[in-house]
Amino acid sequence: MDSLNEACSYWETLHYLFPALLGWKNPGAGLAWWYKQDQSVDDSPLLRIVSELWNNEGQLDYYAAWVWTHGSGIFLPANSRAEDYAKKSLFNSLEWWRAFLYRPEAEWYNPFYGGTNPLHLGHSDSFGFDETLSDRSELYYDVTKRSAVLIANNLGSWRRDLAGVKEKLPDLGERSWYVNVFDRQYGFLGLFRQSRGTRLWFQGKHNVHIKGNLGRS
Repeated sequence: MDSLNEACSYWETLHYLFPALLGWKNPGAGLAWWYKQDQSVDDSPLLRIVSELWNNEGQLDYYAAWVWTHGSGIFLPANSRAEDYAKKSLFNSLEWWRAFLYRPEAEWYNPFYGGTNPLHLGHSDSFGFDETLSDRSELYYDVTKRSAVLIANNLGSWRRDLAGVKEKLPDLGERSWYVNVFDRQYGFLGLFRQSRGTRLWFQGKHNVHIKGNLGRS
């Protein structure tokens, strides 16, 4: 992450992963829960990837600190104490905040230091929701297996296309469809289910998905 462009790409990808794949509408709450679980990856292949690619040297802390504060609309002065962060942020561990603020500021570009959003994270929030002039998506399903395959219109609309398949699939009552999503150019995008509680689509286990849709932890 020697350049600003590299840092923006690196952190924006992480910022996109949480809502788009885990279905975390509130990534700050999800990360607060995960940190309190000592960042266990046993229940989530996606969190394992996060741990391997964004936390091999503890760098995830800088994104977590940002999303618990400015990234969630909680603005604290730059000279705030650990007690202030623990009281007002989405993560209430005083011990963690003391250790984090005691660390020397990173020499590389990071999401926390340098302003309220120094890397301008959020460009990916709308990615996948493009409208299409005509619906060329394809949907195939097998009721007996509760399995479906969605071929999206294109990568830019895949999240919108996935959101629309519920109206095209037979109602299974209290049971869920498993939808494999593909893009014609880029291939397999993942296996998704829709939560009956949040109505959001997600990969992996529901107990991990739901943690990113709660309040302050």
